Amino acid sequence: MKIILGTSVLFLALALGIEHLAAARAGSLEPRIEKLLELPAGSSVAALTLASPELGAELVYVRAKGLWRSREAAGAVCDEARIEALIAACTQARGEELSRDPAREAHYGLDAPARLSIALHGPKFLERDDRDVLASLEFGPGFARRAGAPEILAIDRDPRALLASAAAGLPPFVDTRLLAGCFDEDFAGFRSIALEYADGRRFELTTQPPKSPEDPPEWTLTREGQSESALVWRPGGYTSLWIRARAKGFANPKQAPSLGLEHPFLRVTLVPTAGATIQMCVSERSIGNEFWLWNRRTNVLMRLDGGLFGDVTPGPTDFTDAARANPWERWLAR
Repeated sequence: MKIILGTSVLFLALALGIEHLAAARAGSLEPRIEKLLELPAGSSVAALTLASPELGAELVYVRAKGLWRSREAAGAVCDEARIEALIAACTQARGEELSRDPAREAHYGLDAPARLSIALHGPKFLERDDRDVLASLEFGPGFARRAGAPEILAIDRDPRALLASAAAGLPPFVDTRLLAGCFDEDFAGFRSIALEYADGRRFELTTQPPKSPEDPPEWTLTREGQSESALVWRPGGYTSLWIRARAKGFANPKQAPSLGLEHPFLRVTLVPTAGATIQMCVSERSIGNEFWLWNRRTNVLMRLDGGLFGDVTPGPTDFTDAARANPWERWLAR
């Protein structure tokens, strides 16, 4: 009986020990989730640099006067929401460590021929020799590591998904809208539009608040001291063009004088309901069926398809002659 009792106690002790060991092991196997990045306290991201084989040369994005700009697109304004999403993918990503073995970096898409490198920079990016680097990260498809650190993490975000370009040949994040960066939060349309041609033709469209909320705005066209009512959907269509049309390329604004834009074919002045006045300088159409547009508010020089030239350069009767079709019908329908 003593032998049986002793054996029973032994088995019970062994069982408890094994159970305790299994529990301990189970606890040690729970994934340890950690943040990919902790920025220095009080820091702010004012510039980004990106590099990967797909992107080609290093891409630089800098925030200046409240707007993100692309160096490679000649200072074109960028889509702020997408830039901020990229920053969030770096600063808010969390993951589990998978390996510290450098020989496995290719398995996770982190070797030099495959990885996406992103560096976040502070406001002294253009001034300091070290480019004011706040953090440098390397990404594979669903994996990441801090540059110079061995830990490879499986993360819950993929910055690569944010890198689609708005147009062929342009860097990611570039906002190709003609008035990108021009609208304040309170923007609700335009109060006036003035068109001045190089040959001396000039006319202006102004609007007054509608008589009731259900009514469309009333527009008046003035030229040579005479005023007449404009057809309501004509100014609406013309302003829709400016809001919705997009550029096909960009150039350094220092080239504007050589393109005749200091004394443009047409100067369009748009006065929004909120925010600063917007002045657009329009070149003549080229033999290659393109023309140039210089946004003086943002100092962005854009190349446009010649098919837009007639829409951008109307005459006064385009706004008043009901016998003609609305030249901007397609912009209203979008």
